[in-house]
Amino acid sequence: MSAPFIIRDEDREAIIEARDRARLTPITRAMLEGFATKTTAADAPTAPTGERPPDAPEPQQVPLPFGWRLAISAEEQPFGMALHISMSSPTPLKTVARPEAMNMVLDVLGLKSVVTVWVEDYKGPDSEIEGRAVNMLVEDTHGFHRET
Repeated sequence: MSAPFIIRDEDREAIIEARDRARLTPITRAMLEGFATKTTAADAPTAPTGERPPDAPEPQQVPLPFGWRLAISAEEQPFGMALHISMSSPTPLKTVARPEAMNMVLDVLGLKSVVTVWVEDYKGPDSEIEGRAVNMLVEDTHGFHRET
């Protein structure tokens, strides 16, 4: 059984603020490259689906009602800038966020171009598997401006 999922007005604001903070310190392509070659196939469209590069900025955390947790980080991927959105459920290990819940988060962020989706285990402070999270890599080129 899954926990209820809602996004209140204050949650919308927190999600948008987390996105904006993540955009200020994106994980650079250089940070991802060494790590990605160790963890993904050469023709994979995205970088890692496991642990983060050791020098990567921490994701922006957003606690949501009923125990849901959202994490957002910005990444410089080969195709351009992206947001890495991860959501974990407060329910047992074998349950994950439904596509409808992930789409609600995308709607708040005004994003549509999902590049890839995957599910992974995450570890707690004691290094034991604590739960499962749904991850999305979403194109976000409009949110980044580079000086030329």
